[in-house]
Amino acid sequence: MSSQSTRECWFRYIKLSEEEKKDFREKLHLKEFIPHDPVEYVRHDNREEGWYFWNEVWADSYGPYNTEKEAREALNKYCVEELGIDIPSSDGVDD
Repeated sequence: MSSQSTRECWFRYIKLSEEEKKDFREKLHLKEFIPHDPVEYVRHDNREEGWYFWNEVWADSYGPYNTEKEAREALNKYCVEELGIDIPSSDGVDD
């Protein structure tokens, strides 16, 4: 799947209601969704200590950032600049 296709899929998915997301996952026979925060603090894990955020497919992390707020701001910027979407706070990303 191309990067653009991944972006379009992700954008459509995050706009679904929780019930629609559940139906979608069931149709694809996906495991139960356990929400994760894309921003985390890392002390070990072969990375420099600090705050990181994960990309849309949880394949790459970006950081380190000094504070959680900086990491969330960078995540919002990544979503706008790299994915072409602006995720409002109601979609799980705090301002």
